[in-house]
Amino acid sequence: MISYSQRAISALVYLFRPFNDLDVFVEDEASRNLYEVLINRILERRATVSRVFQLGPRQAVIHACEADQSPRDRKRIYIIDGDYEILDGVPHPRLKHLCRLSVYSSENLVISPEALLEVAYECNPNEGRDALSNRLELDAFFTNLGEHLHRLLVIYIVAHRHDDTIQTMGYNATQLMEKRDARLELSSDKVTTRIGEIRLRLEAIKGEAEVQRAIEEASRELEAIGLHFLHLISGKTHVIPLIFHFLHQCASYRGTSRELVLRMARHCNIGIDPEFRGAVTQASRGEYQFAA
Repeated sequence: MISYSQRAISALVYLFRPFNDLDVFVEDEASRNLYEVLINRILERRATVSRVFQLGPRQAVIHACEADQSPRDRKRIYIIDGDYEILDGVPHPRLKHLCRLSVYSSENLVISPEALLEVAYECNPNEGRDALSNRLELDAFFTNLGEHLHRLLVIYIVAHRHDDTIQTMGYNATQLMEKRDARLELSSDKVTTRIGEIRLRLEAIKGEAEVQRAIEEASRELEAIGLHFLHLISGKTHVIPLIFHFLHQCASYRGTSRELVLRMARHCNIGIDPEFRGAVTQASRGEYQFAA
């Protein structure tokens, strides 16, 4: 990705004024094209966003928003990932025009069975959707992810709160795959081993009873959040890599993982994060102020 200075970004924002009804600012790790597709789908041609602007790390987006609190005639929105804040119950920053996703990261916005099926359909021009869905056994695929990634997410939350030296969301789920019947699949044994390794490190610090209590607390909190686990664990490092290998092996997908995210963005359920969808809609009307 090309990196721009703050001065260059300001010039770009000015240059794209005739083509943007809404100025959108995001983190630099996000996919610019991903946001452009999703936001234009949400707006349904009531307004247009031709270019999204990547400002840098999360804190850079927050600082830029802090400096943009005074009234002016441009409609704008600043977007940051949910990260661990949504899992820890951290209040939304009280800044005008700032939207924090209710999912872990921008990649989580595209994760839906509908999107996966549509990409598979595009890759198999002689096979109908129903036949594809049955052959791929999508319900079983997502159920299998659920059994394993939910367990990982619980221990990740505990590790995040008690020992931030333990790698959690940054750990790529492809390391938890194994070859079975000539296919790479998520390994139950490797997931269990990974959880056990993290738990042993935590117990060395907090003790077995305290770690068990923290695990039970994290499990209860996940239920209370009400979002699917696929939207709370890192989409970039855990869910998308697993979907990528699944489609590559079972549905003749031949693109890159970045291309996969963009293609899924064209077909996903855009209501996965209702607050994000509402914030974009309100911002396009000049009505968005603070998150609820």
